[in-house]
Amino acid sequence: MSGRFKQFIVFFSILFLIVPPSVSIQQSLVFTGTDNGIIDFYHVNYNVEFNITFTNLGASSVNNLKIWVSSIGNKSTEGGFNSDLQTVYLISVNPTPKTILYDINNLGNEFLYFNASIPAYSNYTIILRYNISSFEKIWLINPNLIEEYNTSSAIYLNYTKPEPFIESDNPSIINFATQLAAGIENPLLVVKKFYDWVSTNIQYQLQSDERGALWALENRRGDCSEYADLFIALCRAYGIPARKILGWAFSDLVNNLFSYSYHYINYAAHAWVEVYFEKYGWVVFDPTWASSGFYYFGRIDPFHLITIVGENVSTTDFNTTEFSFMAYQVSGAPDLSYNINILLEVVEVSSLTATYSFELLFMILTGLVIVLFIVGFISKHTFKTVLKSV
Repeated sequence: MSGRFKQFIVFFSILFLIVPPSVSIQQSLVFTGTDNGIIDFYHVNYNVEFNITFTNLGASSVNNLKIWVSSIGNKSTEGGFNSDLQTVYLISVNPTPKTILYDINNLGNEFLYFNASIPAYSNYTIILRYNISSFEKIWLINPNLIEEYNTSSAIYLNYTKPEPFIESDNPSIINFATQLAAGIENPLLVVKKFYDWVSTNIQYQLQSDERGALWALENRRGDCSEYADLFIALCRAYGIPARKILGWAFSDLVNNLFSYSYHYINYAAHAWVEVYFEKYGWVVFDPTWASSGFYYFGRIDPFHLITIVGENVSTTDFNTTEFSFMAYQVSGAPDLSYNINILLEVVEVSSLTATYSFELLFMILTGLVIVLFIVGFISKHTFKTVLKSV
């Protein structure tokens, strides 16, 4: 093996060992100068059951209890490289909802409306069963191919304007966005700057209520809501369309992707972000999970289940902020509680890389490079000796 080849192996071995996965593999996939599009790493099909139970703890009946539940639906990236994020089949819902309502702020959001009366010391339960196919996706984006925004389009107008908790018109946010993006013109590179700052400078701290982007900027802390709000506000302040995505994150599945016939019950309501780029459509980012060591810049795994698109929803019946899955309204002050249980069962995992998670792929590649590193230091004479002895 030549000395120059040995040097080559040594250099790349050291590079793989010292550079984190987010840079060595994932970032190189997001930023490309040749190809572009979306890679599906693997697809997961699972059955999921949502059990919503209201309990009347009082001695009097509860009447006219209004309940709105998100109707989980198909989601795609749209744009020139349209690709499914999740495909959904509603198996059953019990009881039958009174009606279906539609969000006038964010097209595609639907809500199942129930109206219930609960006798004293009794329960009212809603059960929804779905079969869902979801995908891990990595975006291949050539920054030079991103086209200029159509500033008169509905997407641009709707998702660059300020909203409650996304104060993109606040001077502090505008000035900070301008400061971070100084000298950068390409939208993708600007978004990378915002993403890196939010994910590394906001300290994760669970909040009892949503605080919003300005509060997060001033206090440098928050949970997934604040991470998403601030990231979106910075993008919008700079004229880049961005929106909040709300849903469920099944965190244990990230670490146990391929345990078939296993029921998972660890889950949390979660918020992440989509940013719109002309030609590419909506691209997914999760600055909160990035702060935990995962790299979600232009990447999404199959266990981010989308329930709602957008921060503020509005129907003919109700208006609310950060509606992640369920809301209710009742007159008076009854002694009423509720509980949401989710049971998820993996049915199938399939893809060209179906047996590997993205982090595991990095580990395998690192192992292979280490082997090449060792082999590179075996002299030609020693190698021949080994062959003769076989």
